[in-house]
Amino acid sequence: MRLDSAEKLGPVHVVKTLRSHGVSDLFLLYPLPSNPADQEFVKNLRSNMTGQISLHLWIPVFRNERYFKSHPSEGFASSPRKVESGWINPTSERYEDKFLGWVKEALDRIKPDGIFLDYFYVPYGPFDNETISRFCSERGINTTYEDLVQNPRLLSDFISWRNNKMIKLLSGVRDLTREERKKLSVFALMFEPSARVAMGQDLSRFSNLVDFLVSDTYHIAAKRDAAWVGQGVHALRSSGTISVWAGIQGYDIPPREIGRAIRSALDAGAEGIVVFRYGTLTDEDWRIIRQSVSKHLGYLWLAIPLLVVIGVYIALRRMGSSQPDRGKPKPKDRRRPRRKR
Repeated sequence: MRLDSAEKLGPVHVVKTLRSHGVSDLFLLYPLPSNPADQEFVKNLRSNMTGQISLHLWIPVFRNERYFKSHPSEGFASSPRKVESGWINPTSERYEDKFLGWVKEALDRIKPDGIFLDYFYVPYGPFDNETISRFCSERGINTTYEDLVQNPRLLSDFISWRNNKMIKLLSGVRDLTREERKKLSVFALMFEPSARVAMGQDLSRFSNLVDFLVSDTYHIAAKRDAAWVGQGVHALRSSGTISVWAGIQGYDIPPREIGRAIRSALDAGAEGIVVFRYGTLTDEDWRIIRQSVSKHLGYLWLAIPLLVVIGVYIALRRMGSSQPDRGKPKPKDRRRPRRKR
């Protein structure tokens, strides 16, 4: 939920509505850097939850308009002459230091139950002259943009170097959340593994750093059948991730398709259901959601961590020509989803 939208509704109304639908976790959009007004409102909302609903701060990482406006020189360049507005260079040490400081401040002042990192991926690059020069200096080589993009082996080394910078930032956030005993999660793109790595999401390296992944399995948007949702859960778990909470599309979709997606995710062993987004869910949608979960677990449906990401999502749905993960579903995993605490 955008903070301005939450303020219009008021914290009491927000919490009352979530409780009426049996929601156990709320992901609240929390752009960084925050300001004192943001912090005070979220602290007030947090106090109204009184431990019955967990709060995860939903933080965009490398898509940061606030930081970009004040630091345009650290923008993401898809070529030496083209800067992508709003995207931040993932190799920026200044941004890494700033970001970790903001997360530490949020943990200290808001005391959320978890941190959810969105936009923990980037477009192809960055290929600005300063970044290429830094790569050359650290690798002890000399190359140009033209040579870099035309040499597959050199380009692969560059992507690996860039991804190491991103993993370093993720490790820093993990240290902060582990110190405070908070959950850490990341939004995972459902592309082929090679395409994900090209965008900075090396999930094999995420597995030891996050508590769970939230899958980008919005099947209608991806023009897939609901069975693809379960396949996506299997694909992420095969990457070494122990816990996957399935992202379920709740906008521009018939209610019955929401139900089919939920059942597909639970049958595949998803430990949580993330329905996006609250502002588009109708009474019929909510009825189908409750019915779909209850059919899977009987009257224990409230044990599922039913998550609602509320507000205006600014995600880039599909980038380049990358294709979603494919493959046959693995045998069903009969483990129960985690119980609500």
